[in-house]
Amino acid sequence: MEFRALAASDAAAVGRLAEERHPPELAQSEEDIAYSLDLARRGGLNYSLGLFSPEGRLRAYLLAWVQPSMIQERLESVVFIEDLYLPPSLERHFGDFLELLIEALHQDRRDHLDWEPVVDPDGLDLALDHFDLLAQSGYHLDSCAHLDEGSPGLPLTWLHFAAGELVDED
Repeated sequence: MEFRALAASDAAAVGRLAEERHPPELAQSEEDIAYSLDLARRGGLNYSLGLFSPEGRLRAYLLAWVQPSMIQERLESVVFIEDLYLPPSLERHFGDFLELLIEALHQDRRDHLDWEPVVDPDGLDLALDHFDLLAQSGYHLDSCAHLDEGSPGLPLTWLHFAAGELVDED
């Protein structure tokens, strides 16, 4: 398995996996995914990653880029985590995605930015299951809110992880 940055050319593969994960009313079109990835790339703000099999097949992904906070009162830029597709058989790679994202942000001197994922119940469970890992990486849950834009039966939750200092593992 190999990690690499996602580009607009990966939109079809991302779309296929997204269709497996999301109900139709929440799935984005291939064109929307390609547009978002290309726009973030052109601005130097794309932190999206894919996990590919040795045959080159996309197996998991993280869609993330820098954008203004979703909270109108906050005027700062944040790392917006649009989506994470990580099937149960690959959940062990959550830490790898996290580490690679943090490395890329650090390299670009953006590791001070807060993170704002929008998650469904499975994503919320995944984040809470790895809460210690997030804290060790220097992020703490600052606030959260339930969103009304989810489909019936699939609530969405907005999370705000504030950037802080790395926690010593001792």
